[in-house]
Amino acid sequence: MGTRFIFTLTFLAFAALFLSSIHRPEHGLWTVIVFGIIGIISLILLYYRLVRSNHAVQIGMELLSAQDFNSRLRKVGERNADKVVKLFNTMIDQLREERLKNVEQESLLMLLLEASPMGVAIMDYDGRLAMCNNTFLKINGVSDDSRLKGMAPDEWPIELSESLAHLKLGTSEVVSLGTTKRYRCYHLNFMRHGFPRHFYLVESLTQEMREAERSAYEKVIRILSHEVNNTMCGVRSIFGLLSETIHDKDLEEAIGSCDRRCEQLCEFVTSYADVIRLPQPNIKEIDLVNEINRMLPFLRMMLPEDVELLTEFPQKKVIISADNIQLQQVMINVVKNAMESIKGEGYVLIRISEEKRSYVLEIINNGEPIPEEVSKNMFRPFFTNKPNGRGIGLTLTSEILTRHKTNFRLFTGKDGLTRFKISFHL
Repeated sequence: MGTRFIFTLTFLAFAALFLSSIHRPEHGLWTVIVFGIIGIISLILLYYRLVRSNHAVQIGMELLSAQDFNSRLRKVGERNADKVVKLFNTMIDQLREERLKNVEQESLLMLLLEASPMGVAIMDYDGRLAMCNNTFLKINGVSDDSRLKGMAPDEWPIELSESLAHLKLGTSEVVSLGTTKRYRCYHLNFMRHGFPRHFYLVESLTQEMREAERSAYEKVIRILSHEVNNTMCGVRSIFGLLSETIHDKDLEEAIGSCDRRCEQLCEFVTSYADVIRLPQPNIKEIDLVNEINRMLPFLRMMLPEDVELLTEFPQKKVIISADNIQLQQVMINVVKNAMESIKGEGYVLIRISEEKRSYVLEIINNGEPIPEEVSKNMFRPFFTNKPNGRGIGLTLTSEILTRHKTNFRLFTGKDGLTRFKISFHL
Protein backbone atom coordinates (compact mmCIF):
# COMPACT_ATOMS: atom_id res chain seq x y z
CA MET A 1 0.00 0.00 0.00
CA GLY A 2 1.20 3.47 -0.86
CA THR A 3 1.62 6.31 1.60
CA ARG A 4 -1.13 8.33 -0.09
CA PHE A 5 -3.64 5.44 0.26
CA ILE A 6 -2.87 4.99 3.97
CA PHE A 7 -3.21 8.71 4.59
CA THR A 8 -6.60 8.76 2.75
CA LEU A 9 -7.88 5.72 4.66
CA THR A 10 -6.89 7.27 7.97
CA PHE A 11 -8.64 10.50 7.11
CA LEU A 12 -11.87 8.69 6.12
CA ALA A 13 -11.82 6.59 9.31
CA PHE A 14 -11.62 9.63 11.54
CA ALA A 15 -14.24 11.48 9.46
CA ALA A 16 -16.66 8.55 9.73
CA LEU A 17 -15.99 8.29 13.45
CA PHE A 18 -16.81 11.98 13.90
CA LEU A 19 -20.05 11.87 11.83
CA SER A 20 -21.28 8.67 13.45
CA SER A 21 -20.83 10.05 16.93
CA ILE A 22 -22.98 13.07 15.98
CA HIS A 23 -25.92 11.42 14.15
CA ARG A 24 -26.14 8.09 16.06
CA PRO A 25 -25.05 8.46 19.61
CA GLU A 26 -26.31 4.98 20.53
CA HIS A 27 -23.71 3.40 18.25
CA GLY A 28 -20.97 5.79 19.31
CA LEU A 29 -18.99 3.34 21.50
CA TRP A 30 -18.68 0.57 18.91
CA THR A 31 -18.07 3.05 16.15
CA VAL A 32 -15.33 4.68 18.15
CA ILE A 33 -13.74 1.32 18.85
CA VAL A 34 -13.87 0.05 15.25
CA PHE A 35 -12.78 3.23 13.55
CA GLY A 36 -10.32 3.96 16.31
CA ILE A 37 -8.62 0.61 15.68
CA ILE A 38 -8.58 1.31 11.93
CA GLY A 39 -7.17 4.78 12.52
CA ILE A 40 -4.49 3.51 14.88
CA ILE A 41 -3.44 0.80 12.44
CA SER A 42 -3.38 3.34 9.61
CA LEU A 43 -1.29 5.73 11.67
CA ILE A 44 1.13 2.93 12.56
CA LEU A 45 1.45 1.97 8.91
CA LEU A 46 1.84 5.62 7.89
CA TYR A 47 4.43 6.27 10.56
CA TYR A 48 6.28 3.07 9.62
CA ARG A 49 6.37 4.03 5.95
CA LEU A 50 7.45 7.59 6.58
CA VAL A 51 10.12 6.65 9.12
CA ARG A 52 11.61 3.91 6.93
CA SER A 53 11.72 6.21 3.91
CA ASN A 54 13.19 9.05 5.91
CA HIS A 55 15.71 6.68 7.49
CA ALA A 56 16.82 5.46 4.06
CA VAL A 57 17.28 9.01 2.84
CA GLN A 58 19.24 9.90 6.00
CA ILE A 59 21.57 6.91 5.56
CA GLY A 60 22.13 7.90 1.93
CA MET A 61 23.06 11.44 2.95
CA GLU A 62 25.52 10.12 5.52
CA LEU A 63 27.13 7.83 2.93
CA LEU A 64 27.53 10.74 0.50
CA SER A 65 28.94 12.96 3.24
CA ALA A 66 31.50 10.27 4.17
CA GLN A 67 32.22 9.62 0.45
CA ASP A 68 31.49 5.94 1.00
CA PHE A 69 30.87 4.74 -2.54
CA ASN A 70 30.97 1.02 -1.72
CA SER A 71 27.77 0.74 0.38
CA ARG A 72 24.23 0.37 -1.00
CA LEU A 73 20.73 1.14 0.28
CA ARG A 74 18.08 -1.59 0.63
CA LYS A 75 14.51 -1.22 -0.59
CA VAL A 76 11.96 -0.31 2.10
CA GLY A 77 8.82 -1.68 0.38
CA GLU A 78 7.34 1.73 -0.41
CA ARG A 79 7.09 2.54 -4.08
CA ASN A 80 8.26 6.16 -4.06
CA ALA A 81 10.94 5.50 -1.45
CA ASP A 82 12.20 2.52 -3.45
CA LYS A 83 12.53 4.79 -6.50
CA VAL A 84 14.72 7.09 -4.45
CA VAL A 85 16.75 4.10 -3.22
CA LYS A 86 17.22 2.85 -6.80
CA LEU A 87 18.25 6.30 -8.02
CA PHE A 88 20.66 6.67 -5.09
CA ASN A 89 22.30 3.27 -5.75
CA THR A 90 22.67 4.10 -9.46
CA MET A 91 24.27 7.44 -8.60
CA ILE A 92 26.61 5.77 -6.09
CA ASP A 93 27.74 3.26 -8.76
CA GLN A 94 28.49 6.09 -11.19
CA LEU A 95 30.36 8.09 -8.56
CA ARG A 96 32.37 5.02 -7.56
CA GLU A 97 33.35 4.31 -11.19
CA GLU A 98 34.23 7.96 -11.76
CA ARG A 99 36.27 8.09 -8.57
CA LEU A 100 38.10 4.88 -9.48
CA LYS A 101 38.81 6.29 -12.94
CA ASN A 102 40.17 9.52 -11.46
CA VAL A 103 42.36 7.61 -8.98
CA GLU A 104 43.78 5.46 -11.78
CA GLN A 105 44.42 8.50 -13.98
CA GLU A 106 46.03 10.41 -11.12
CA SER A 107 48.20 7.41 -10.28
CA LEU A 108 49.33 7.15 -13.91
CA LEU A 109 49.96 10.90 -14.03
CA MET A 110 52.13 10.74 -10.91
CA LEU A 111 54.15 7.84 -12.35
CA LEU A 112 54.70 9.74 -15.60
CA LEU A 113 55.56 12.87 -13.63
CA GLU A 114 58.26 11.15 -11.59
CA ALA A 115 59.63 9.27 -14.62
CA SER A 116 59.79 12.43 -16.75
CA PRO A 117 63.29 13.62 -17.71
CA MET A 118 61.91 17.16 -17.57
CA GLY A 119 61.49 19.11 -14.36
CA VAL A 120 57.82 19.87 -13.61
CA ALA A 121 56.53 22.45 -11.11
CA ILE A 122 52.75 22.84 -10.69
CA MET A 123 51.30 25.97 -9.10
CA ASP A 124 48.14 26.30 -7.02
CA TYR A 125 45.35 28.77 -7.86
CA ASP A 126 47.28 31.56 -6.12
CA GLY A 127 50.42 31.02 -8.23
CA ARG A 128 52.42 29.27 -5.49
CA LEU A 129 54.14 25.91 -5.77
CA ALA A 130 51.80 23.01 -5.01
CA MET A 131 54.00 20.12 -6.16
CA CYS A 132 57.07 19.31 -8.25
CA ASN A 133 58.86 16.16 -9.37
CA ASN A 134 62.31 14.92 -8.38
CA THR A 135 63.82 16.00 -11.70
CA PHE A 136 62.89 19.62 -10.98
CA LEU A 137 64.51 19.37 -7.55
CA LYS A 138 67.64 17.74 -8.99
CA ILE A 139 68.04 20.35 -11.74
CA ASN A 140 67.86 23.12 -9.16
CA GLY A 141 70.06 21.39 -6.59
CA VAL A 142 67.30 21.15 -3.97
CA SER A 143 67.01 18.03 -1.83
CA ASP A 144 63.55 18.64 -0.37
CA ASP A 145 60.49 20.27 -1.94
CA SER A 146 59.51 21.73 1.45
CA ARG A 147 62.00 24.54 0.70
CA LEU A 148 59.89 25.60 -2.30
CA LYS A 149 56.29 24.68 -1.49
CA GLY A 150 53.91 27.54 -0.89
CA MET A 151 56.28 30.04 -2.53
CA ALA A 152 55.91 32.02 -5.75
CA PRO A 153 58.59 31.46 -8.46
CA ASP A 154 60.35 34.76 -7.71
CA GLU A 155 60.72 33.63 -4.07
CA TRP A 156 62.34 30.25 -4.79
CA PRO A 157 65.95 30.01 -3.51
CA ILE A 158 67.24 28.64 -6.83
CA GLU A 159 69.23 30.05 -9.74
CA LEU A 160 66.36 29.66 -12.22
CA SER A 161 63.98 31.64 -10.00
CA GLU A 162 64.23 34.97 -11.81
CA SER A 163 64.12 33.41 -15.29
CA LEU A 164 60.99 31.38 -14.50
CA ALA A 165 59.25 34.28 -12.77
CA HIS A 166 59.65 36.53 -15.85
CA LEU A 167 58.74 33.84 -18.40
CA LYS A 168 55.46 34.78 -20.08
CA LEU A 169 52.58 32.33 -20.21
CA GLY A 170 52.59 30.14 -23.33
CA THR A 171 56.24 30.83 -24.16
CA SER A 172 59.55 28.99 -23.85
CA GLU A 173 63.12 30.23 -23.49
CA VAL A 174 66.62 28.76 -23.41
CA VAL A 175 68.29 29.92 -20.19
CA SER A 176 71.99 30.02 -19.37
CA LEU A 177 73.10 31.27 -15.95
CA GLY A 178 76.78 32.01 -16.48
CA THR A 179 77.66 28.31 -16.73
CA THR A 180 77.89 25.67 -19.43
CA LYS A 181 74.50 24.42 -18.23
CA ARG A 182 71.55 25.37 -20.39
CA TYR A 183 67.87 24.81 -19.85
CA ARG A 184 64.78 25.19 -21.98
CA CYS A 185 62.00 26.53 -19.76
CA TYR A 186 58.26 26.48 -20.56
CA HIS A 187 55.41 28.36 -18.86
CA LEU A 188 52.00 26.75 -19.54
CA ASN A 189 48.65 26.24 -17.84
CA PHE A 190 45.72 23.80 -17.64
CA MET A 191 42.11 24.04 -16.46
CA ARG A 192 40.97 22.46 -13.20
CA HIS A 193 37.49 22.97 -11.69
CA GLY A 194 36.95 25.75 -14.21
CA PHE A 195 40.00 27.77 -13.19
CA PRO A 196 43.50 27.92 -14.78
CA ARG A 197 46.50 26.51 -12.95
CA HIS A 198 49.98 27.40 -14.15
CA PHE A 199 52.93 25.03 -14.38
CA TYR A 200 56.56 25.18 -15.49
CA LEU A 201 58.62 22.65 -17.45
CA VAL A 202 62.42 22.71 -17.29
CA GLU A 203 64.41 20.66 -19.79
CA SER A 204 68.16 20.27 -19.41
CA LEU A 205 69.95 20.79 -22.71
CA THR A 206 73.47 20.75 -21.30
CA GLN A 207 74.75 17.30 -22.23
CA GLU A 208 73.27 16.92 -25.69
CA MET A 209 74.10 20.49 -26.68
CA ARG A 210 77.66 20.16 -25.43
CA GLU A 211 78.11 16.94 -27.39
CA ALA A 212 76.60 18.45 -30.55
CA GLU A 213 78.68 21.63 -30.26
CA ARG A 214 81.87 19.71 -29.52
CA SER A 215 81.31 17.36 -32.44
CA ALA A 216 80.67 20.29 -34.77
CA TYR A 217 83.63 22.47 -33.82
CA GLU A 218 86.04 19.53 -33.58
CA LYS A 219 85.19 18.56 -37.15
CA VAL A 220 85.55 22.12 -38.46
CA ILE A 221 88.83 22.72 -36.61
CA ARG A 222 90.37 19.47 -37.84
CA ILE A 223 89.51 20.33 -41.44
CA LEU A 224 90.76 23.91 -41.14
CA SER A 225 93.92 22.89 -39.31
CA HIS A 226 94.74 20.26 -41.90
CA GLU A 227 94.10 22.47 -44.89
CA VAL A 228 95.73 25.63 -43.52
CA ASN A 229 98.84 23.95 -42.13
CA ASN A 230 99.44 21.90 -45.27
CA THR A 231 98.95 24.93 -47.50
CA MET A 232 101.07 27.27 -45.38
CA CYS A 233 103.84 24.67 -45.16
CA GLY A 234 104.16 24.68 -48.95
CA VAL A 235 103.91 28.46 -49.17
CA ARG A 236 106.59 28.98 -46.51
CA SER A 237 108.89 26.55 -48.30
CA ILE A 238 108.59 28.64 -51.44
CA PHE A 239 109.24 31.82 -49.45
CA GLY A 240 112.37 30.17 -48.05
CA LEU A 241 113.68 29.35 -51.51
CA LEU A 242 112.88 32.84 -52.77
CA SER A 243 114.69 34.49 -49.88
CA GLU A 244 117.84 32.52 -50.75
CA THR A 245 117.81 33.41 -54.44
CA ILE A 246 116.61 37.04 -54.38
CA HIS A 247 118.98 39.78 -53.23
CA ASP A 248 116.65 42.75 -53.57
CA LYS A 249 116.24 44.29 -50.08
CA ASP A 250 112.67 45.50 -50.52
CA LEU A 251 111.61 42.17 -52.00
CA GLU A 252 113.33 40.29 -49.18
CA GLU A 253 111.40 42.35 -46.61
CA ALA A 254 108.12 41.67 -48.40
CA ILE A 255 108.84 37.93 -48.52
CA GLY A 256 109.82 37.97 -44.83
CA SER A 257 106.60 39.79 -43.92
CA CYS A 258 104.51 37.26 -45.85
CA ASP A 259 106.38 34.39 -44.21
CA ARG A 260 105.76 35.80 -40.73
CA ARG A 261 102.06 36.23 -41.56
CA CYS A 262 101.88 32.61 -42.67
CA GLU A 263 103.54 31.57 -39.42
CA GLN A 264 101.04 33.62 -37.38
CA LEU A 265 98.16 32.07 -39.30
CA CYS A 266 99.46 28.59 -38.49
CA GLU A 267 99.78 29.54 -34.82
CA PHE A 268 96.27 30.98 -34.91
CA VAL A 269 94.78 27.74 -36.22
CA THR A 270 96.95 25.65 -33.89
CA SER A 271 95.59 27.55 -30.88
CA TYR A 272 92.09 26.30 -31.77
CA ALA A 273 93.37 22.80 -32.46
CA ASP A 274 94.92 22.72 -28.97
CA VAL A 275 91.42 22.89 -27.47
CA ILE A 276 90.27 19.69 -29.15
CA ARG A 277 93.60 17.98 -28.42
CA LEU A 278 93.25 18.69 -24.70
CA PRO A 279 94.36 15.49 -22.93
CA GLN A 280 92.30 13.81 -20.26
CA PRO A 281 93.21 15.18 -16.81
CA ASN A 282 95.80 13.32 -14.77
CA ILE A 283 93.86 13.34 -11.51
CA LYS A 284 95.72 13.20 -8.23
CA GLU A 285 95.38 14.68 -4.76
CA ILE A 286 96.85 18.17 -4.40
CA ASP A 287 96.82 20.92 -1.78
CA LEU A 288 94.87 23.72 -3.47
CA VAL A 289 96.20 26.42 -1.11
CA ASN A 290 99.80 25.40 -1.67
CA GLU A 291 99.45 25.20 -5.46
CA ILE A 292 97.90 28.66 -5.75
CA ASN A 293 100.49 30.16 -3.39
CA ARG A 294 103.18 28.85 -5.73
CA MET A 295 101.45 30.60 -8.67
CA LEU A 296 101.01 33.98 -6.95
CA PRO A 297 104.33 35.55 -8.13
CA PHE A 298 103.50 34.69 -11.75
CA LEU A 299 99.88 35.91 -11.41
CA ARG A 300 101.03 39.21 -9.90
CA MET A 301 103.36 39.73 -12.85
CA MET A 302 100.33 39.46 -15.17
CA LEU A 303 98.51 42.33 -13.46
CA PRO A 304 99.20 46.02 -14.08
CA GLU A 305 100.47 48.14 -11.20
CA ASP A 306 97.08 49.68 -10.39
CA VAL A 307 95.39 46.25 -9.99
CA GLU A 308 96.01 44.53 -6.66
CA LEU A 309 95.97 40.75 -6.15
CA LEU A 310 94.45 39.70 -2.81
CA THR A 311 94.00 36.28 -1.20
CA GLU A 312 91.77 34.72 1.46
CA PHE A 313 92.87 31.17 2.26
CA PRO A 314 92.00 28.93 5.21
CA GLN A 315 94.76 28.12 7.68
CA LYS A 316 94.80 24.44 6.74
CA LYS A 317 95.43 22.14 3.84
CA VAL A 318 92.69 21.99 1.23
CA ILE A 319 93.04 18.62 -0.46
CA ILE A 320 91.25 18.19 -3.78
CA SER A 321 91.52 15.79 -6.71
CA ALA A 322 92.70 17.58 -9.83
CA ASP A 323 95.25 17.82 -12.63
CA ASN A 324 97.72 20.41 -11.34
CA ILE A 325 98.90 21.59 -14.79
CA GLN A 326 95.39 22.02 -16.17
CA LEU A 327 94.27 23.78 -12.99
CA GLN A 328 97.12 26.27 -13.44
CA GLN A 329 95.87 27.00 -16.95
CA VAL A 330 92.38 27.66 -15.55
CA MET A 331 93.78 30.11 -12.99
CA ILE A 332 95.79 31.98 -15.64
CA ASN A 333 92.76 32.29 -17.97
CA VAL A 334 90.36 33.42 -15.24
CA VAL A 335 92.74 35.93 -13.62
CA LYS A 336 93.59 37.34 -17.07
CA ASN A 337 89.87 37.84 -17.85
CA ALA A 338 89.33 39.44 -14.44
CA MET A 339 92.23 41.83 -15.05
CA GLU A 340 90.90 42.83 -18.49
CA SER A 341 87.49 43.71 -17.03
CA ILE A 342 89.05 46.30 -14.69
CA LYS A 343 89.35 49.80 -16.14
CA GLY A 344 91.77 51.75 -13.96
CA GLU A 345 92.37 50.87 -10.33
CA GLY A 346 90.89 47.72 -8.88
CA TYR A 347 91.60 44.35 -7.35
CA VAL A 348 91.39 40.62 -7.97
CA LEU A 349 90.61 38.48 -4.93
CA ILE A 350 91.33 34.74 -4.84
CA ARG A 351 89.30 33.11 -2.08
CA ILE A 352 89.10 29.49 -0.92
CA SER A 353 86.27 28.43 1.40
CA GLU A 354 84.26 25.39 2.37
CA GLU A 355 80.54 25.04 1.64
CA LYS A 356 78.53 21.96 2.58
CA ARG A 357 80.42 19.05 0.98
CA SER A 358 82.63 21.12 -1.34
CA TYR A 359 85.72 23.30 -1.38
CA VAL A 360 84.95 26.50 -3.28
CA LEU A 361 87.55 28.48 -5.24
CA GLU A 362 86.42 32.01 -6.15
CA ILE A 363 88.21 34.57 -8.32
CA ILE A 364 86.49 37.91 -7.61
CA ASN A 365 87.06 41.29 -9.24
CA ASN A 366 85.53 44.75 -9.02
CA GLY A 367 85.70 45.42 -12.74
CA GLU A 368 82.87 46.15 -15.14
CA PRO A 369 79.81 43.91 -14.64
CA ILE A 370 79.00 41.24 -17.20
CA PRO A 371 76.22 42.36 -19.60
CA GLU A 372 73.16 40.14 -19.71
CA GLU A 373 73.64 39.18 -23.36
CA VAL A 374 77.25 38.20 -22.71
CA SER A 375 76.24 36.20 -19.63
CA LYS A 376 73.87 34.08 -21.74
CA ASN A 377 76.50 33.24 -24.37
CA MET A 378 79.94 33.39 -22.76
CA PHE A 379 80.39 29.61 -22.35
CA ARG A 380 79.38 28.85 -25.90
CA PRO A 381 82.36 27.52 -27.84
CA PHE A 382 84.72 30.32 -28.90
CA PHE A 383 82.28 33.08 -28.01
CA THR A 384 83.96 36.42 -27.25
CA ASN A 385 82.90 40.04 -26.85
CA LYS A 386 86.46 41.35 -27.20
CA PRO A 387 87.36 43.12 -30.47
CA ASN A 388 90.46 40.97 -31.03
CA GLY A 389 89.47 37.97 -28.92
CA ARG A 390 89.33 34.36 -30.09
CA GLY A 391 87.06 32.96 -27.37
CA ILE A 392 89.60 30.26 -26.56
CA GLY A 393 90.21 31.09 -22.88
CA LEU A 394 86.74 30.38 -21.53
CA THR A 395 86.21 27.50 -23.94
CA LEU A 396 89.39 25.82 -22.71
CA THR A 397 88.56 26.63 -19.09
CA SER A 398 85.05 25.18 -19.31
CA GLU A 399 86.39 22.05 -21.03
CA ILE A 400 88.97 21.49 -18.27
CA LEU A 401 86.51 22.09 -15.43
CA THR A 402 83.85 19.89 -17.04
CA ARG A 403 86.34 17.03 -17.31
CA HIS A 404 87.15 17.56 -13.63
CA LYS A 405 83.40 17.15 -12.90
CA THR A 406 83.22 20.42 -11.01
CA ASN A 407 80.35 22.90 -10.76
CA PHE A 408 81.34 26.36 -11.94
CA ARG A 409 79.69 29.66 -12.68
CA LEU A 410 80.73 33.13 -13.85
CA PHE A 411 78.37 35.94 -12.86
CA THR A 412 78.06 39.47 -11.52
CA GLY A 413 76.34 39.57 -8.14
CA LYS A 414 73.98 42.16 -6.68
CA ASP A 415 76.97 43.73 -4.91
CA GLY A 416 78.47 44.61 -8.32
CA LEU A 417 81.39 42.16 -7.98
CA THR A 418 82.07 39.59 -10.68
CA ARG A 419 82.81 36.06 -9.48
CA PHE A 420 84.14 32.94 -11.14
CA LYS A 421 83.06 30.26 -8.68
CA ILE A 422 84.37 26.68 -8.86
CA SER A 423 83.16 23.92 -6.51
CA PHE A 424 85.34 20.85 -5.97
CA HIS A 425 83.32 18.01 -4.44
CA LEU A 426 84.83 16.36 -1.36
